[in-house]
Amino acid sequence: MHLSGCSRFESRPNIALIKDPHGICELPKGFTYKAFSKYGETMSDGHTVPDYHDGMGCFKGLNGEIILVRNHEISTYFPINPESPAPEYAYDPDSSGGTTTIWLNDQLEVTKHHLSLTGTIRNCGGGVTPWGTWISSEEAGHEGWVMGKRHGYNFEVDPRGPLKKVEPLKEMGRFNHEAVAIDSESGIVYQTEDNSLGCFYRFIPNVTGRLENGGVLQALKFIDKEITHTTRHPLDLGRKYQCEWVTIDNPDPEENIQYIFKLRKMVPPFLLGEKELLLIRMEFILPAHLAVLKILASFSSTFQTRMMQISEVQLNWFTKQLRKA
Repeated sequence: MHLSGCSRFESRPNIALIKDPHGICELPKGFTYKAFSKYGETMSDGHTVPDYHDGMGCFKGLNGEIILVRNHEISTYFPINPESPAPEYAYDPDSSGGTTTIWLNDQLEVTKHHLSLTGTIRNCGGGVTPWGTWISSEEAGHEGWVMGKRHGYNFEVDPRGPLKKVEPLKEMGRFNHEAVAIDSESGIVYQTEDNSLGCFYRFIPNVTGRLENGGVLQALKFIDKEITHTTRHPLDLGRKYQCEWVTIDNPDPEENIQYIFKLRKMVPPFLLGEKELLLIRMEFILPAHLAVLKILASFSSTFQTRMMQISEVQLNWFTKQLRKA
């Protein structure tokens, strides 16, 4: 609870870290580390290890090997987005995020490592499934809503299999995904969102263990309407709160702002009120966003045509919703 930032805490633990002479990783006394599969190394499949290592899942191989599936939170770059190193297997050939799989022996020596998912963006967190796969989650950010290909999804990766093209698990939601945890008995998937104005979700699959078969996405709602944001209203450890789950009508929305507004039938537990949220985004985010876009547009006519059209659509949409509010 303390680490989640959703509860009150008196002080943070004091951990005496020993300075690392190599400047890589400072650890407490008695701990050691070993670095492997570093950025830029050539992997077994001939590709180089991508950068921005992030969330990982650990699995056991058929012969006792240790298998790691590692996310790469690669965003888009100005002025050109990096392309997938294996476009024939990419969800989006214009994106280079994804996962790599690392096989280790009992001495923690790399026996092979290779791409296992490509063509995604900002693969931040995710989670291990009870049936032995890795869910790699896109933290879509802003760019995931304005790229040519839709982003902001979960992808399922087989840790023991080769690189292959996989489709997004769209019914699990399109948002700023962070972590995934699955109840092994019920098969229900719980999901967090890396957004201070985000929600806490659960996904009820139509078939346990087959997320690709779809299901129902829901968001948590506190019955107490005073709890509208868990940072402003910290939760007490051990206390029970009355809650209910509200079904998300469209888990794969066209626009992020529309997605937030479609939750109007509930009081989002981690959001400001609708009107206040719209006003804040209208007053602060959009003007700055448009100003940046105008600067970037001066470098590229293609960028100008593509991005400015989207921004005007968002601006018009905000205006209509504020009038309704």
